[in-house]
Order: sequence, then C-alpha cells, then structure tokens
Amino acid sequence: LTPGQKDFRDLRLRKGERSAYSLILDGRAVSMELSFVPEGTSAAPLVSVFFNDRVAWEGYLTESPLILSLATRPGKNVLQVRPVNGDVSFVRMKYWPDLENSIESSSRRPE
Repeated sequence: LTPGQKDFRDLRLRKGERSAYSLILDGRAVSMELSFVPEGTSAAPLVSVFFNDRVAWEGYLTESPLILSLATRPGKNVLQVRPVNGDVSFVRMKYWPDLENSIESSSRRPE
C-alpha cells in the first residue's frame, strides 16, 4: 500500500497542467487531505481534482487543506490535480480510512 502521507515540498503545479499521482490502495473508502498554497497575488485559484478519472472536487481554494471522501478500488488508483486559473503549490497529500463511508460500516444491520 502507498504510505498514508506524501510531502511534496511545495511542488509547483502550473495553470492548465494536470499532474497525476498513483496510489496503491486496498479498495476501502478513504478520507484524503490535500494541502495547497496559491502562487501569486491573484484571486483564489480554481482547482480541479480527479480521482480514478472522475471529478472528485472542483472549486476555488479559499481554504487549505481540502478534505475529500473517496471510494477506492483495490490496486492502482490515480489522483490528478489541475489548477485552472493560476499556479498553486501542492504541499501535502494525506489519507486515512473513511470509517463513515466504508463498505463494512454501510453493510451493518440495524440493531
């Protein structure tokens, strides 16, 4: 499995460029924290986040970190980040099991 945290040391992501990161996961739902810092003095950057080729989040970065709940698949999963209207620095990606949205917790029978 991919370690639960990756520090990117302020990796600069340029406007319009999509950066991809492969993660080996076990298929359980995860919560993922993505930390960004806007570059420049323009308005809050618009960022698109894709997970396994689906839009996981798109919006203006008014707060960081961004926390997402994601369904994963066993094996390779791909996180993609694309700044739309300005550069951002990707500082850190961290994930942990999402117990509220996992298959195990959703399949429990009511008591």
